[in-house]
Amino acid sequence: MKKDITIYYVTDIHGSNVCFRKFLNAGKVYKADILVLGEDIGGKSMVPIFETNGGYSYFNGDRTIGISGGDELEKLKLEISDRGSYPYITTDEEWSALKSRPERMELIFNGLMVERLNQWMDLMNEREKERPIIANIGNDDPQELLKAMKAREGGNFYVPEERVVDIEGYEFAGLSYVNMTPWHCPGDLPEEELAIKVNAIMDGISDFGSAILNFHAPPYGTSLDIAPKLDGNLKPVTVSGNMLTEHVGSKSIRDAIEKHQPLAGLHGHVHESKGAERLGSTWIFNPGSVYYSGTLQGLLLKLSGKKMKSFFFTSG
Repeated sequence: MKKDITIYYVTDIHGSNVCFRKFLNAGKVYKADILVLGEDIGGKSMVPIFETNGGYSYFNGDRTIGISGGDELEKLKLEISDRGSYPYITTDEEWSALKSRPERMELIFNGLMVERLNQWMDLMNEREKERPIIANIGNDDPQELLKAMKAREGGNFYVPEERVVDIEGYEFAGLSYVNMTPWHCPGDLPEEELAIKVNAIMDGISDFGSAILNFHAPPYGTSLDIAPKLDGNLKPVTVSGNMLTEHVGSKSIRDAIEKHQPLAGLHGHVHESKGAERLGSTWIFNPGSVYYSGTLQGLLLKLSGKKMKSFFFTSG
């Protein structure tokens, strides 16, 4: 274990090309020893770009815009990718057919996510060969992304999903699953089932004084898990014009942290709850996420042996 070590952590970049490139550059910029790419790495949507007789057209959220091919098309695809979505060249007929075949739509969408992830892994191998990089999927992500990452694991690249890996003398434990959300995502579990996975991981840690939990869900009842309260239609609940909030984190993860007191917890999931606090002697963090803007929010964590030396939130 090094006496002093710096960890750079980001989470919930949701497919954003520009955020991933910034993450890769951060090791050199911040002189980090270890890079951690937190969960929910896949994007949330496909953006159809329709072929027309005169070129292409797309809906920008407000109106339909026509563009030519060449540089103009490539610029549009880049803008969509930087926001975390996936541009998909199609026709009116094909898109209409896909909307009536959700299983086919899902197959194409997952393929685009895997394709971008592999591009990221290629870029990582090219630009960051020295620092250890830890990465994982999140509850939004399909298992295809985990399989793609596992296929590239090795060298300085680690995927500690539901297991513990030793890096520079620190025990990093990863968990992509979260307690149930209103959206019933692929990685949502009832709290009782989540507790089984959490406890199994904790059983695999030999020294909690050097353990760092990279669990996607933040602990329940903290400043890291406050989200808008939603009604039955998944709309924010307001009273007199004020939006109500509630705690949405995991009780089993909080119980495990309070019981075992690991060195630190690196969490995400709730984009709007950037923060840091202590549960007993354990520092827990959520750097938050505004990936859609192209801004990368991160955390610089400086450790000295088994002690927290300092932390600093980054944005840029």
